[in-house]
Amino acid sequence: MKEFYKNLDEIKFKKLSILGLLVADLISFVIFHGRITSDKMLSFMVEILRQGNKIPRGYSGLEILKEISPLIKNFSFMLFSLLFVYHLVIYLFYVRGSKKCLAYIRFYSGTAMLGALAIGVSMLLQGSLYGIAILFASILFAFFSLAPKELRKIKTGE
Repeated sequence: MKEFYKNLDEIKFKKLSILGLLVADLISFVIFHGRITSDKMLSFMVEILRQGNKIPRGYSGLEILKEISPLIKNFSFMLFSLLFVYHLVIYLFYVRGSKKCLAYIRFYSGTAMLGALAIGVSMLLQGSLYGIAILFASILFAFFSLAPKELRKIKTGE
């Protein structure tokens, strides 16, 4: 791994990192959006409403599902779109040398790497092949999260 990082200068590393982080974000957002807005999850939400007596009298579960489904799908899409744009802006400021953005990306990529690893393994154990994509996203997050230490060691000769 050290050999790979030795061949990268700062510009190449930043470009590869940003590309990897954007791909990892996209994979994560698309899969999570799909899971949140799946018919199974929406039915589960209606069942929770039914158990809590939050469904008005005269409404069936199908009517509620028909009403809240577009709302949840649109909200989820907007949320993940805004997060993607937010991360894009953060990544662009990082490329321009912002130390605060570097700190944010280090924290984000580290926690996302661990979270994606746990979720990916969990999804695989449940029989979902989407777990492979989440594990790939975890590797992409790890590329950035683990690399700065490696690059510092190489540059300072530690």
